[in-house]
Amino acid sequence: MKLIVITRPEFFVVEHLLIKALFNEGLDILHILKPKEKPELFERLLSLLPDDCREKIVLHDHFELKKKYGLMGIHLSKRNPEVPHAYRGSISCTCNSIADLKTYRRDMKYILLDPIFKSNSGDYSDQFTPSQLRAAGEKGLIDSKVIASGPIGYENISRLRGFGFGGVAVSRELTRHFNPVSSSDFKDEINYFRLIRRATE
Repeated sequence: MKLIVITRPEFFVVEHLLIKALFNEGLDILHILKPKEKPELFERLLSLLPDDCREKIVLHDHFELKKKYGLMGIHLSKRNPEVPHAYRGSISCTCNSIADLKTYRRDMKYILLDPIFKSNSGDYSDQFTPSQLRAAGEKGLIDSKVIASGPIGYENISRLRGFGFGGVAVSRELTRHFNPVSSSDFKDEINYFRLIRRATE
């Protein structure tokens, strides 16, 4: 299964080091989701990353930086719903229902289906029951280009087997293992990422 990490919403000093460490550990794609941050802070972070990291990064904001820094692609949302003129590259989006999958899946490189769970305990959200997910997989609506999202951690990844998802996207369940305000040591987050990586293999 493909593994995507979605960043925490704020920038922090050692973020570039953490991102490089995650890619070294086998991260497939990083989504930078920082809706309240200015473009110059995005540029600072991107300038500190090597090309082999940048080419696996997707932006939720400031799409103009995609070409400038050789990034993988952009992620559409209600906040940024339009593809820039003459854009070339990966386009993804988030869907919150099976009906949305039918509408958007053809035009997207991949789709995040969110939220699958209520929490990392494994309780399914009100939007999706196991029978609905199974039926969508049998109809081919959930396949290799549909990524399970929110909130997903090591504790509930095994419950996604059998639905046909092409991967998982993790955010809070990973980032809660490191507090950038009180520590510069992110070994707990890396160790938890390793658990997630093994669970998706």
